[in-house]
Amino acid sequence: MMETLEGLAALNHAVELLTGKTADELRNTPINEQRRDIEARLGRPVRVMSHFPFIGRGNVMRDRVITREQIERDLDKILR
Repeated sequence: MMETLEGLAALNHAVELLTGKTADELRNTPINEQRRDIEARLGRPVRVMSHFPFIGRGNVMRDRVITREQIERDLDKILR
């Protein structure tokens, strides 16, 4: 358990060093704002791809619309 917490702390630190933002800030910032910030910093366009089919297009999944909170819960469950 302690190794997992240390690994998570190391990951969060690496994310912060790379992006200049905490994981929580990134999680709560819309992807279009993240892209705009990165493009301004790099001075060139960025392509953003999502590997999760339920993100985008209004978060439509099959016959229902899912909320951001549901996406976060599902993603947390997948990552455990």
